[in-house]
This record gives sequence, structure tokens and C-alpha cells, in this order.
Amino acid sequence: MKKLSMLFIALLIFITGCTRQDAIENQPMISTLTIQDYYPFRENLLMQYIGVNNEFSEKRIFTEFSEGNRIQIKTTYNDYSMVRVLEYENGELREIYSEDKFYHIENVLRKDKTMNNILLKEPLEVGNSWETHDGYTRTITGDNVDIDTPYGNLKALEVTTKFGEGKVQKDYYAAGIGYVGTVYVESGFEIKTLLEKVEEGPLKMDIRFYYPTIDGRNSAYVNREIEFETNGNITDILEYNMKNPQYDELLAVIAEDTDINSIVLDKGKEIVRIDFSNEIAADVDTEMEIEILKSIVNTIGSFYKVENVHISINGEPYSSESFMLGEDGFFSVDYMGIEEFKETNQRTLKRVL
Repeated sequence: MKKLSMLFIALLIFITGCTRQDAIENQPMISTLTIQDYYPFRENLLMQYIGVNNEFSEKRIFTEFSEGNRIQIKTTYNDYSMVRVLEYENGELREIYSEDKFYHIENVLRKDKTMNNILLKEPLEVGNSWETHDGYTRTITGDNVDIDTPYGNLKALEVTTKFGEGKVQKDYYAAGIGYVGTVYVESGFEIKTLLEKVEEGPLKMDIRFYYPTIDGRNSAYVNREIEFETNGNITDILEYNMKNPQYDELLAVIAEDTDINSIVLDKGKEIVRIDFSNEIAADVDTEMEIEILKSIVNTIGSFYKVENVHISINGEPYSSESFMLGEDGFFSVDYMGIEEFKETNQRTLKRVL
């Protein structure tokens, strides 16, 4: 069953779609409808799906970035995330880029194409068939097909992909809604992914921020819920929260007049490079400097899920009387002994970026 589960994840690549709740009563399909009707590119909508017979078929999808004829979607299965870029062009909806283990937020809309996987192809008529990027046959096998989901009873376009050896996947797209479900069958065993609900608004996610304590001798962390809108700037969100611990007993990690110039993840080397506009630990003793650096490294390392962080100031590697990084140098995360900060009287300080 584990082998089947992993195969299902690998094959379930036709994902996203956005809608409003009133789209449950979607209209029957007619021949004049296009891919844009069945796969609308919409912002700030979170689509959640239940899984049947497989824990990995449960997922949620959010459009992180949208520009012109491309969207970037993040799909999360429990604690596993991946990102895809979809493009609508010349009557085809294609997946042109995909990257797994993508836990952070980064705009990859303009990265070089790594595939040309056609998900839908006009004309949207029963019998229209094409070849996938890996050589399988994909065919429109039904229109106005009934599909029963927790979100509602829908009429959908049915697209079937045959993988051979008894493996078949049927994906369903409803007009005005988008992707609403998948049925995958292998050796008579059926796995389903079905649309459960759609939520309007920004994506809400928890980020762990680390701060020096007011005595400058220790650190603590705060789990904070942030809101990310489609085409938002995650760097601004991280910067704002690093400047605003929101508790009197914790100290800001960077000064108000210091900006984050850039954050770059090098997945190959498993290191994040963060560049600041001003000195970040000037006029403090060594113990305080250590806690400031530790808080930066732990916050960034935790969010990007890496062990090492390179810090620079206006492009120059971090340097002080106590520390001197080379171009390839880095600080490593250190969570040992750091506890969550808890206080009943939190100052009211909230800003949505």
C-alpha cells in the first residue's frame, strides 16, 4: 500500500482551481466554454480536498503568484509541499515547472520551463486526445459528468489518463470552479481526491520567530500566524515581524531603519543567503550579538527548512570583532534550550502585509 501511495502522489499532478461558494450550482457545460472556464486563474482562494482510501490524497491548494497567463500554485499534503507553475497558451493548459519539498514562499513564475505537461487541450470535446510529457495518453472522456463531492453535486469535464498495467486516473473540472476531484484506480483499488471547501482571503500560516530576551543573554520563540495574499511579499512579512516582537520582554532582531535587501535559497547547498541594508549588531556586547545572530539564523533556517544561513550586509559577508564570515561561510541553526515565550498581556500590535 505504501508503494501505491507514493505512486499516487507522483501521478496526481493535475491540481488547482478556484471559485466562490455560490459556484456549487455550476452551469451545465456547453461547447463554447474554454479552458479558462474550467480552470479559472483566481487569487486569494484556498481550495481544500478530502482523501478517500489514501492519506496522501488529502490536500489543499493556494495560488501564491499570478501574472498574465501563468499561475504558481502551492499544494500541501499534510507536512509535504510542492509548487507548480501552470500556463494557459494557444488553447492548452500546461504544467511547465514543478518542484517538490517546497516549504517556503518564493516566486518562480519566470523560471525556465522544465516540462510541457498538457493538462487540458481545446477543443474541449469528448474524444479529444493528446500525449502527456512522459508518453501516456490523455483523453477527454466525458462532459457534463456527475461527480459527488463534499462541496456539492457537480457537473464536470472528465479527463482520463491511462498509465498502463491497469493504472487509470480520471480528473474532473467543473465550469466556474476548476479542478474538483481525481479518481485513481490501480489493480481494482480506488483512491479519490474530492473538493471539500473553498475559502476566500489570504493564506494563513504559522511562522516561528526567534527573539533575544530583554536581558540580552537568552532567546525565545513565538509562533505567529501570518497572512499571505497572492502576489504578496514574504520578505516584507519576515522583516516586519523581525522588527516587531510584540512583547515588551523580547527585543527586536533588526532595527527599524534596517531592511532585508534579499533572501535567496540555494537548495543544492541547503543554505539561505540573507542580505541586510545596515549593520545588525552594532554597539552591543558579544553575548547580545550572539543572541541576535542566533535569532536571525533560527528564524530563517526554520522557515526555509535549512541548517545553514549566510548573513551579509549590502553584499559583504558579515563581519564584527567576534565573527568574520567568508563568502562561503555560514552560521548554523541552534535550537537547543530555546523555549516558547508565553505572556498573558500581549501588546496590541498587528499589521497585515
